[in-house]
Amino acid sequence: MSGFQSYKVKTRLSKLVHRTGGKSRADAISAATRNLLAARDGYIETIEQQIDLIERTVSTDAPVSDRLRLLNHLSNNLITLAGTFGFDPLAEACMRLCDLTAAFLERDRWEDAPIAVHVRTIRVLAPGSTETVDPTTLLAGLRALLAHYDIAAGPSFTSGWTSSSSGAAK
Repeated sequence: MSGFQSYKVKTRLSKLVHRTGGKSRADAISAATRNLLAARDGYIETIEQQIDLIERTVSTDAPVSDRLRLLNHLSNNLITLAGTFGFDPLAEACMRLCDLTAAFLERDRWEDAPIAVHVRTIRVLAPGSTETVDPTTLLAGLRALLAHYDIAAGPSFTSGWTSSSSGAAK
């Protein structure tokens, strides 16, 4: 024997965990989903503001490396927001902009056209967009554009959406 002794300390939390009752797993998930959906509308405005910032960043006169870093940061934030609230095609388009900006930053390069295409796609896939689009086609176009510039696209975010849900949640 090593002389090690273990003591179980009874805390309020340990007592609650072992007590019967409470919500079932399914009820807890359902309640969490309802809470998330209730918060969703408030964050749509935040998503819109992030997209506005991305558009303004593209048109500034800041040094190229600063603009690319900021675009990467803003699109990364937007991935989190879009993914959290079920706007998967938007999150995917933002991921592709991150791929592009990271590669351009590494190459110390700026090109208006591919950046503009990515930003426009983000705008079109935003919640509330009135444009009727096939997100699958748009996202395939972004991947093709990255391939044209010899940029590897990261993993896909779009595991659970259909082509009929551009700005809408899955």
